[in-house]
Formats: sequence, C-alpha cells, structure tokens
Amino acid sequence: MRTNHSAATRAHRVSRALSSTKNPMNSAEPRNHDRILWLGLLALLLSAACGTSANPGPGTPDPVRTYRIRRLADSPVARNGHVAIGLADGSALVMGGNSSEAINLPDSSSTQRFDPTTEAFTAGPMLALSALDREFTVPVPLRAGAFLLVGGGINSGTVLGTHPAALSQRFDPVRGEFVRSGDLKRVRSGDATATLLADGRVLVTGGGSLAAPFSETYDPATEQWTIGENLLVGRRGHTGTLLADGRVLVAGGFVCCTGNGQIFTDAAEIYDPTTGTFQLTAPLRQARGFHRATLLADGRVLLSGGFGAAGAPDFEALAASEIFDPVTEKFSSVGGL
Repeated sequence: MRTNHSAATRAHRVSRALSSTKNPMNSAEPRNHDRILWLGLLALLLSAACGTSANPGPGTPDPVRTYRIRRLADSPVARNGHVAIGLADGSALVMGGNSSEAINLPDSSSTQRFDPTTEAFTAGPMLALSALDREFTVPVPLRAGAFLLVGGGINSGTVLGTHPAALSQRFDPVRGEFVRSGDLKRVRSGDATATLLADGRVLVTGGGSLAAPFSETYDPATEQWTIGENLLVGRRGHTGTLLADGRVLVAGGFVCCTGNGQIFTDAAEIYDPTTGTFQLTAPLRQARGFHRATLLADGRVLLSGGFGAAGAPDFEALAASEIFDPVTEKFSSVGGL
C-alpha cells in the first residue's frame, strides 16, 4: 500500500522537475504559475493517497484499494431474526422477524426495501406469511428475479391450521408482491437447507430437532412440492452447495442420536438431480455444523467456521477450514480463519 511518505517523495521529485524547467509564463504573472504548480502537486498527492495512478506504466501492479464498512442512516423499523435477500434490480429486501412495529411478536409480516442509490430503507410489500430467520424460514433465489421462502414464522400457521414448517411463499417480481405457494409434504422444524438446482427446481434437505433425513423438491412451474429420496445421513445445520456439474454437495451438520445426544458429523453426500439419489463421498477433515460453504471460481467448495465437538457434551467455534474437490470427491485442509 502506498504511504503518505512515498506520495510526498514523488511530489517533491515532480516539484524539482517543474522548477528546473524554463517558465513559459510572462514574468509578470508568477502567481498564476505558482497556482498551476501547486494544483498539480495537490492532484498528484490525492492520487497517490487514494492508491491510484493517473498514468501507470507498463508492469505497474493494480492499485491498492481500501475497503471499509461505514454506518448508514438508521432504518425506520428495527428488527432481528429477519431474513434478507438481494433483488435483481440491485436493491435488497429485509423481511419478517421481530420488529419494533410489533415488539411482542417474534415473527412479523412486514418488509423493507433497501435502495443502494439513496442508501435508505422504504416500506416494502407485505409477506403472505410471517417469517423468522433460518430456524423457521429459509430463503432461496429462483430464476427471473423471484425467490422462495421455505417455512413460515412460528405464528404463520395459526389461522391456517397448518404447521408453519410446511408453509412456503414466493416473491413475484412482476407484481412486486408475495403469494402463497404449495405446502411441503413433510414437516420439519428448522435448520434445513434449500438449494436452487440447475434446472430451476429447489432441493430442500434435512432439518428438524431430530435431524430428519427428508428431502423434497419444489417445481416453480407447478408451485408444488414432491417428496424425494431420503438423505443417507439425516442432519440439520448442514450446508447444501450446487456444484458446477449440477450436483449438490451436502456436508456436515448435527446428527441424532447417540448416548451423548446429537453430535456434529463429518459425513458428506452428493445429490444427483438426474437420478434423484444421494451417494456418500469422502468425509470432512473435521466434523462441523452451522458452518458456511462457498463455491469457488474453480469449482471447488470452501467450508469455513461453524461449530465442532470440544469433548462431550461441549462444543466450540472452529477456525479450521477445508476445501472439497468435486473431481476427487475428497476434502483437504486449508488455512484457518
């Protein structure tokens, strides 16, 4: 990263070069010449301080950029336990959770839209069903700017007489509103994963306090759910990652049950959408759950963080990371967080 000292050194060299040249101005106008000189030096200093160059030479490395998080104006509505997703127009929608509008309800039906241009929140469309983050509601993008919320908030099924975990709703980007979608066939309670498949369907796996082995697929054309093959290892708090070849890697999570209750697993399996079946692959280097999985540009998958066992019945946050190679179908350790 360029420092202020290096910027000043460059400015000093330029200053000397400028002062050694013959002044083209009339001697009666020295102040204009000085003004031009100092304006040029100021521009150079600003350019260097920002880590950019007006005319980088061949072989010059890319400028160092400074990234930072800054505070924005407060949202009109405070909320926690909500879900959020980016929209096709570049804005974002923040939905449900416990809000300051209804502080005694854990799951609200209100939403707010964030505009990246104005950096402000405005009221968004009301949900068709209340939502509560992850333990009850899992968001997943669909094609053409739509998205699906799998599972409703804890109170969403009260009036409908349906278990909230069986409910789903879809955001229609054309109408700009939420509509009820088909109900799931099997009830699970939280910590499931929802993965958009290459053909536009959605695969939901696992979840539930007893680490259900269930899987279902959602077809956006019919808005209906279909029961799929069971996972080979029932789990919750796991990840489901779409691979470049269209398969889905299901990794880690909490499994049930042993003498010590639920434990973290190192088991991983791959879902093949062409056959609708799961197949075990090599285990993780470390059993973990509630971690994050990221598809890399080269097709591999990075598993980072989460929780792991620290001697029964305790657990601890993990700094260790690992990478899954879809070619070898094996995991390898990489640097920790």
